[in-house]
Amino acid sequence: MRFCQSVTFLLVLIVALIVAPVGAQRVPDKRNALTPAQSTLALSIGLVAYWTLDEPSGARLDSVGSNDFVEIGNVDSAPGVIGDAVSLNWWPSNGSLYAQDAPELQFPDSPWSLTFWWKSNPYDTAVPLAKWTDLWFSVNVDRERVIVNYEGQYLFTGSGPSDAGWHFYALTYDGTTLALSIDSGTPLTTAVGPPISPAPYVFAVNLDGQARGDLDEVGKWDRALDASEIAALYNGGAGQRP
Repeated sequence: MRFCQSVTFLLVLIVALIVAPVGAQRVPDKRNALTPAQSTLALSIGLVAYWTLDEPSGARLDSVGSNDFVEIGNVDSAPGVIGDAVSLNWWPSNGSLYAQDAPELQFPDSPWSLTFWWKSNPYDTAVPLAKWTDLWFSVNVDRERVIVNYEGQYLFTGSGPSDAGWHFYALTYDGTTLALSIDSGTPLTTAVGPPISPAPYVFAVNLDGQARGDLDEVGKWDRALDASEIAALYNGGAGQRP
């Protein structure tokens, strides 16, 4: 008799543990959650170039490889999302930054990613980043839209960010689809097919010398980042370095 009662009690207890009441709080399972250190390690995979842009003037160093930006003219500095940033003022400081062409800085028909923070001046069309004819990132007057030109294939946003604050841009290409996400939001996509022929030109900040705004934390990968990795870099607007 006591044995039967014990078995019944155990069965009731097991059912109660499995079927929690509506509204009951459950402890989250954190066994698969990435720690900050693990997240940084994952983001370092495939990273081929990264510029923190913390330097106040002169060359801006590639913290991963040897693709340093050389300063042409005068490029100012300003507070960034993390540390300092490049500040492009058009007048009187209308300098540019150039990194010489290298295989890791090209945008071929194999997967790649490019991420950066941009704080736009609301009165100009700006081309803060470009790889000559291969890839152009531009922001239209009054932030009406963001335009990406990749080998003659265009991505147009219906409208850009509505304020002149910092925003995080992630461009990814997986071999067939070009995607742009802003502040880790839903990406805008377009199909881009081969053949793609990268041109041996410089990778430049402020290629046309007319941009006005601030640029920070530029990274290049030889793979397509996924949504969780983009979210980790965005980090709720606070930013994170790989």
